[in-house]
Amino acid sequence: MMKSFISRALFTVLLANFITVLLAQRCDITPNDKGVAIIPGHWTEIKDYAFFRCSQLKKVKIPKAIKKINFGAFYESRLEVLTFEADSQLETIGGYTFYDTRINSMNIPLSVRAIGKYGFAFSLLLEEVVFETGSQLEKIGNFAFSDTNLKSINIPANVQIGKRVFYNNTGCGDAQVFVAGEEIVNCTPVIAPTTTTPTKGPIIEPTAVPTDPHTPCTKQNKKGKSKALARHPTQICKSAKVAKKAKSVALVAYVVKAKNSVKSKKTKF
Repeated sequence: MMKSFISRALFTVLLANFITVLLAQRCDITPNDKGVAIIPGHWTEIKDYAFFRCSQLKKVKIPKAIKKINFGAFYESRLEVLTFEADSQLETIGGYTFYDTRINSMNIPLSVRAIGKYGFAFSLLLEEVVFETGSQLEKIGNFAFSDTNLKSINIPANVQIGKRVFYNNTGCGDAQVFVAGEEIVNCTPVIAPTTTTPTKGPIIEPTAVPTDPHTPCTKQNKKGKSKALARHPTQICKSAKVAKKAKSVALVAYVVKAKNSVKSKKTKF
Protein backbone atom coordinates (compact mmCIF):
# COMPACT_ATOMS: atom_id res chain seq x y z
CA MET A 1 0.00 0.00 0.00
CA MET A 2 2.76 2.41 1.04
CA LYS A 3 4.90 1.50 -2.00
CA SER A 4 1.95 2.14 -4.26
CA PHE A 5 1.39 5.55 -2.68
CA ILE A 6 5.07 6.50 -3.05
CA SER A 7 5.07 5.38 -6.67
CA ARG A 8 2.03 7.55 -7.42
CA ALA A 9 3.53 10.52 -5.64
CA LEU A 10 6.80 10.16 -7.49
CA PHE A 11 4.99 9.85 -10.80
CA THR A 12 2.98 12.99 -10.00
CA VAL A 13 6.13 14.97 -9.21
CA LEU A 14 7.89 13.80 -12.36
CA LEU A 15 4.84 14.58 -14.47
CA ALA A 16 4.61 18.06 -12.94
CA ASN A 17 8.27 18.73 -13.67
CA PHE A 18 7.84 17.47 -17.23
CA ILE A 19 4.85 19.76 -17.81
CA THR A 20 6.76 22.70 -16.30
CA VAL A 21 9.70 22.12 -18.65
CA LEU A 22 7.37 21.51 -21.55
CA LEU A 23 5.51 24.79 -21.10
CA ALA A 24 8.31 26.97 -19.77
CA GLN A 25 10.46 29.47 -21.64
CA ARG A 26 14.12 29.75 -20.77
CA CYS A 27 16.74 32.31 -21.77
CA ASP A 28 20.00 31.87 -19.87
CA ILE A 29 21.05 35.19 -21.39
CA THR A 30 18.32 37.71 -22.01
CA PRO A 31 18.40 39.00 -25.60
CA ASN A 32 18.56 42.76 -26.14
CA ASP A 33 15.83 44.78 -27.83
CA LYS A 34 17.11 43.58 -31.24
CA GLY A 35 16.87 39.93 -30.24
CA VAL A 36 20.65 39.46 -29.94
CA ALA A 37 22.04 37.28 -27.15
CA ILE A 38 25.71 37.93 -26.39
CA ILE A 39 27.32 34.75 -25.07
CA PRO A 40 30.31 35.33 -22.77
CA GLY A 41 33.68 34.61 -24.36
CA HIS A 42 34.86 32.49 -21.41
CA TRP A 43 32.09 29.89 -21.82
CA THR A 44 33.30 26.53 -23.12
CA GLU A 45 29.85 25.01 -23.63
CA ILE A 46 26.21 25.97 -23.91
CA LYS A 47 24.11 24.04 -21.40
CA ASP A 48 21.11 21.81 -22.01
CA TYR A 49 17.96 23.85 -22.76
CA ALA A 50 19.92 27.13 -22.36
CA PHE A 51 17.56 28.95 -24.77
CA PHE A 52 14.64 26.53 -24.66
CA ARG A 53 11.71 28.23 -26.41
CA CYS A 54 13.34 31.62 -25.94
CA SER A 55 10.87 33.66 -27.97
CA GLN A 56 12.87 36.92 -27.86
CA LEU A 57 15.98 35.34 -29.38
CA LYS A 58 16.71 36.15 -33.03
CA LYS A 59 20.47 36.26 -33.40
CA VAL A 60 23.45 34.69 -31.67
CA LYS A 61 27.19 34.44 -32.31
CA ILE A 62 28.98 31.41 -30.85
CA PRO A 63 32.34 32.37 -29.25
CA LYS A 64 35.39 30.46 -30.46
CA ALA A 65 36.00 28.91 -27.00
CA ILE A 66 32.71 26.96 -27.13
CA LYS A 67 33.44 23.26 -27.70
CA LYS A 68 29.98 21.80 -27.21
CA ILE A 69 26.40 22.94 -27.69
CA ASN A 70 24.37 20.61 -25.50
CA PHE A 71 21.02 18.86 -25.81
CA GLY A 72 18.10 21.11 -26.80
CA ALA A 73 20.10 24.30 -26.28
CA PHE A 74 18.03 26.32 -28.79
CA TYR A 75 15.02 23.98 -28.94
CA GLU A 76 11.98 25.75 -30.43
CA SER A 77 13.55 29.19 -29.97
CA ARG A 78 12.91 31.92 -32.54
CA LEU A 79 16.58 31.95 -33.59
CA GLU A 80 17.01 33.28 -37.16
CA VAL A 81 20.73 33.99 -37.55
CA LEU A 82 23.49 31.74 -36.21
CA THR A 83 27.16 32.60 -36.75
CA PHE A 84 30.48 31.40 -35.32
CA GLU A 85 33.49 33.39 -34.26
CA ALA A 86 36.65 32.89 -36.35
CA ASP A 87 38.84 29.93 -35.35
CA SER A 88 35.92 28.18 -33.68
CA GLN A 89 36.79 25.18 -31.50
CA LEU A 90 33.29 23.71 -31.57
CA GLU A 91 33.35 19.90 -31.74
CA THR A 92 29.82 18.74 -30.94
CA ILE A 93 26.33 19.92 -31.87
CA GLY A 94 24.06 17.96 -29.54
CA GLY A 95 20.74 16.29 -30.15
CA TYR A 96 17.69 18.55 -30.69
CA THR A 97 20.02 21.57 -30.43
CA PHE A 98 18.42 23.63 -33.22
CA TYR A 99 15.14 21.73 -33.38
CA ASP A 100 12.33 23.87 -34.81
CA THR A 101 14.23 27.16 -35.16
CA ARG A 102 13.93 29.77 -37.92
CA ILE A 103 17.45 29.49 -39.30
CA ASN A 104 17.62 29.83 -43.10
CA SER A 105 21.30 29.05 -43.74
CA MET A 106 24.46 28.42 -41.76
CA ASN A 107 28.17 27.67 -42.02
CA ILE A 108 29.42 24.85 -39.78
CA PRO A 109 33.02 25.22 -38.53
CA LEU A 110 35.60 22.72 -39.73
CA SER A 111 36.28 21.63 -36.13
CA VAL A 112 32.81 20.06 -35.71
CA ARG A 113 33.01 16.26 -35.52
CA ALA A 114 29.44 15.24 -34.67
CA ILE A 115 25.87 16.44 -35.14
CA GLY A 116 23.36 14.78 -32.81
CA LYS A 117 20.00 13.24 -33.66
CA TYR A 118 17.28 15.72 -34.65
CA GLY A 119 19.95 18.44 -34.48
CA PHE A 120 18.21 20.68 -37.05
CA ALA A 121 14.95 18.78 -37.50
CA PHE A 122 11.74 20.72 -38.14
CA SER A 123 13.64 23.93 -38.88
CA LEU A 124 11.29 24.45 -41.77
CA LEU A 125 13.10 27.48 -43.23
CA LEU A 126 16.53 25.83 -43.40
CA GLU A 127 17.68 25.71 -47.05
CA GLU A 128 21.48 25.76 -47.00
CA VAL A 129 24.20 24.17 -44.86
CA VAL A 130 27.88 24.74 -45.66
CA PHE A 131 30.67 22.74 -44.06
CA GLU A 132 33.94 24.66 -44.06
CA THR A 133 36.82 23.45 -46.22
CA GLY A 134 38.81 20.80 -44.37
CA SER A 135 35.81 19.76 -42.26
CA GLN A 136 36.55 17.09 -39.65
CA LEU A 137 32.94 15.89 -39.49
CA GLU A 138 32.62 12.18 -38.68
CA LYS A 139 28.96 11.58 -37.90
CA ILE A 140 25.48 12.95 -38.57
CA GLY A 141 22.84 11.56 -36.21
CA ASN A 142 19.44 10.11 -37.08
CA PHE A 143 16.83 12.56 -38.45
CA ALA A 144 19.34 15.44 -38.08
CA PHE A 145 17.96 17.38 -41.08
CA SER A 146 14.52 15.81 -41.33
CA ASP A 147 11.50 18.00 -42.08
CA THR A 148 13.53 20.96 -43.32
CA ASN A 149 13.59 22.82 -46.63
CA LEU A 150 17.19 21.83 -47.35
CA LYS A 151 18.34 22.32 -50.96
CA SER A 152 22.10 22.86 -50.73
CA ILE A 153 24.70 21.05 -48.65
CA ASN A 154 28.28 19.78 -49.05
CA ILE A 155 28.66 16.71 -46.82
CA PRO A 156 32.35 15.82 -46.40
CA ALA A 157 33.53 12.44 -47.67
CA ASN A 158 33.55 9.37 -45.38
CA VAL A 159 30.99 10.82 -42.96
CA GLN A 160 28.80 8.28 -41.17
CA ILE A 161 25.21 9.26 -41.98
CA GLY A 162 22.51 8.00 -39.61
CA LYS A 163 19.00 6.79 -40.35
CA ARG A 164 16.55 9.04 -42.18
CA VAL A 165 18.78 12.07 -41.80
CA PHE A 166 16.88 13.85 -44.59
CA TYR A 167 13.50 12.24 -43.95
CA ASN A 168 10.47 14.15 -45.26
CA ASN A 169 12.71 16.86 -46.69
CA THR A 170 10.56 19.34 -48.60
CA GLY A 171 13.43 21.17 -50.32
CA CYS A 172 14.26 18.38 -52.80
CA GLY A 173 11.87 15.73 -54.00
CA ASP A 174 14.53 13.02 -53.80
CA ALA A 175 16.47 13.03 -50.52
CA GLN A 176 18.83 10.39 -51.94
CA VAL A 177 20.69 13.20 -53.69
CA PHE A 178 22.29 14.07 -50.34
CA VAL A 179 25.33 11.79 -50.03
CA ALA A 180 28.75 12.08 -48.43
CA GLY A 181 31.45 13.50 -50.66
CA GLU A 182 29.02 15.37 -52.92
CA GLU A 183 28.29 19.08 -53.11
CA ILE A 184 24.61 19.71 -53.76
CA VAL A 185 23.39 23.14 -54.89
CA ASN A 186 19.66 23.65 -55.40
CA CYS A 187 19.13 19.86 -55.37
CA THR A 188 21.68 19.34 -58.17
CA PRO A 189 25.12 17.70 -57.78
CA VAL A 190 27.97 20.04 -58.66
CA ILE A 191 30.45 18.43 -61.05
CA ALA A 192 34.03 19.54 -60.43
CA PRO A 193 35.89 20.75 -63.55
CA THR A 194 38.34 18.23 -64.97
CA THR A 195 41.99 19.15 -65.42
CA THR A 196 44.22 17.84 -68.19
CA THR A 197 47.51 16.19 -67.27
CA PRO A 198 50.45 17.81 -69.07
CA THR A 199 52.36 15.58 -71.46
CA LYS A 200 55.74 14.46 -70.18
CA GLY A 201 58.87 15.40 -72.10
CA PRO A 202 60.01 18.57 -73.86
CA ILE A 203 57.60 20.53 -76.01
CA ILE A 204 58.91 20.75 -79.58
CA GLU A 205 57.94 23.88 -81.45
CA PRO A 206 56.98 23.31 -85.12
CA THR A 207 59.49 24.51 -87.69
CA ALA A 208 58.33 27.43 -89.80
CA VAL A 209 57.66 26.40 -93.39
CA PRO A 210 58.56 28.79 -96.23
CA THR A 211 55.82 29.31 -98.80
CA ASP A 212 57.88 30.72 -101.68
CA PRO A 213 57.19 28.38 -104.65
CA HIS A 214 60.46 29.41 -106.25
CA THR A 215 62.58 28.05 -103.39
CA PRO A 216 65.08 25.65 -104.97
CA CYS A 217 64.72 21.96 -104.10
CA THR A 218 67.39 19.32 -104.25
CA LYS A 219 67.06 15.63 -104.84
CA GLN A 220 67.72 12.84 -102.40
CA ASN A 221 71.09 11.21 -102.56
CA LYS A 222 71.90 7.63 -101.59
CA LYS A 223 72.68 8.52 -97.98
CA GLY A 224 69.48 10.47 -97.38
CA LYS A 225 67.97 13.89 -97.86
CA SER A 226 70.19 16.81 -98.72
CA LYS A 227 70.19 19.95 -96.57
CA ALA A 228 67.98 21.97 -98.87
CA LEU A 229 65.34 19.24 -99.10
CA ALA A 230 65.42 18.66 -95.36
CA ARG A 231 64.41 22.25 -94.79
CA HIS A 232 61.34 22.15 -97.06
CA PRO A 233 58.37 19.74 -97.10
CA THR A 234 57.90 17.56 -100.19
CA GLN A 235 54.70 19.35 -101.20
CA ILE A 236 56.47 22.73 -101.35
CA CYS A 237 59.26 21.20 -103.42
CA LYS A 238 56.74 19.65 -105.78
CA SER A 239 55.04 23.01 -106.19
CA ALA A 240 58.38 24.59 -107.07
CA LYS A 241 59.11 21.84 -109.62
CA VAL A 242 55.69 22.24 -111.24
CA ALA A 243 56.14 25.99 -111.47
CA LYS A 244 59.61 25.56 -112.97
CA LYS A 245 58.34 23.01 -115.52
CA ALA A 246 55.46 25.28 -116.50
CA LYS A 247 57.88 28.13 -117.01
CA SER A 248 60.09 25.92 -119.26
CA VAL A 249 57.11 24.82 -121.38
CA ALA A 250 56.07 28.43 -121.86
CA LEU A 251 59.60 29.38 -122.92
CA VAL A 252 59.75 26.52 -125.47
CA ALA A 253 56.36 27.52 -126.89
CA TYR A 254 57.56 31.11 -127.27
CA VAL A 255 60.75 30.01 -129.12
CA VAL A 256 58.80 27.74 -131.48
CA LYS A 257 56.34 30.52 -132.18
CA ALA A 258 59.20 32.92 -132.95
CA LYS A 259 60.86 30.44 -135.35
CA ASN A 260 57.58 29.87 -137.19
CA SER A 261 57.16 33.61 -137.51
CA VAL A 262 60.63 33.97 -139.05
CA LYS A 263 60.00 31.16 -141.51
CA SER A 264 56.70 32.71 -142.55
CA LYS A 265 58.43 36.00 -143.36
CA LYS A 266 61.12 34.24 -145.44
CA THR A 267 58.48 32.41 -147.46
CA LYS A 268 56.77 35.69 -148.41
CA PHE A 269 60.00 37.12 -149.76
